[in-house]
Amino acid sequence: VEPTRTQGNLYSNGLAISDRYAFIASTGNDDEAGNAGKIYVYERDGESWDLVAELTASDAAASDQLGVNLAFDGVHLIATSNRPSSNGAAYVFTKEQGVWGPNEIAILTASDSPGGTLGYDCVIENGVAVVSNHNANNAAGRVYVFNDVTLSGTESQILNASDLVTDLSFGSDVAISGDWIAVGARHNNPGGPEATYMFRNEGGTWVEKQKITSPPGGNISFGESLALQGETLVAGGYQFNGADGAAYIYQLRGTLWLLQQTITGSGGENLAVNVGISGDRLILGAPDLSGSAPGRAYIYRRDIEDGR
Repeated sequence: VEPTRTQGNLYSNGLAISDRYAFIASTGNDDEAGNAGKIYVYERDGESWDLVAELTASDAAASDQLGVNLAFDGVHLIATSNRPSSNGAAYVFTKEQGVWGPNEIAILTASDSPGGTLGYDCVIENGVAVVSNHNANNAAGRVYVFNDVTLSGTESQILNASDLVTDLSFGSDVAISGDWIAVGARHNNPGGPEATYMFRNEGGTWVEKQKITSPPGGNISFGESLALQGETLVAGGYQFNGADGAAYIYQLRGTLWLLQQTITGSGGENLAVNVGISGDRLILGAPDLSGSAPGRAYIYRRDIEDGR
C-alpha cells in the first residue's frame, strides 16, 4: 500500500493486519499537530485493499507520535503513543455502527510515573491488552495489563520480574495467548542476565510461574523478540554467536516450559530479530543489521510427532 503525499512522515512505522483489515501508522503525520500521528485503515476487497478510515487521538498534541506500536485482536486496535504529557499511553479504536473512528473509544494509561514511556511494546487478545515500559525504574522495566480495553483508565495489574534489577529491560517484548503472558528481558549491559518470564492467569491475577534464562552464549538479546501461541513459545536471540542469531522454541509440558528445538542462523544474518507463529508455521526475520547482505525471512513448518 503506497502512501499519498498527505500521509506524512514515518508512514508504516507501526503495522497490524488481519484477514480483513490492515492498519498502517504514520507517526510523523502533522494533520492534528506536529508529529501527532495518524493511523490509516485499509479493508480488503477481493485482491485490493481500500482506504476506509483515518484514525487520530481526540487529544492529539505535538510529538505524540500515535501508532508507534499497533496490535489488533480482530475487534480492538491498540495504538501506543509517546504522549509526552503522561509518559506514554495506548489508544483503543474499534468499529462502531459500521464505521472506524475517527477517534478512540478508550485511553489506557499507567497509574504510576516510573519514568520511561508506556507503549514500548503492546499485544492484545480477546480484549485484554498488555503494554510494556522497558525503561521504567532506571530501565528495570515494567509491564501493564488492562483486562478491559473498552474502559479508559489505568491498568488492572502491574507485572514485575521477581528478581527485578536496574537495566534488566523487563518488557523488551511481550506476548499473550490464553492464560499465559510472556515478557522478555534482554538486559542493557554486557554480562547482565537475560530471560523470558512466564505469567499465568490464576483466578484473574497474573502470577509469575517460570523464569526462562538465556541459553549459554553470552548476551544474545534473548527475549527481545517473542511469539506465543497455545503451548508454543518462540524466543529470539539475534546476537547469538556474534550476529548469527538463533530462535529457541519451547513447549509447555505440564506446568513447565521446556526447550524443544533451537534454530540457528549463519553468516551474521541476525536470525530472529523478529519472530512470528501462526498455526503450524513459524517465521523468523534475518535482516543482517550490518548491511553487508540482503535481509531474509525464513518460514518453517512444524512436523507433528506422536500426536503432539
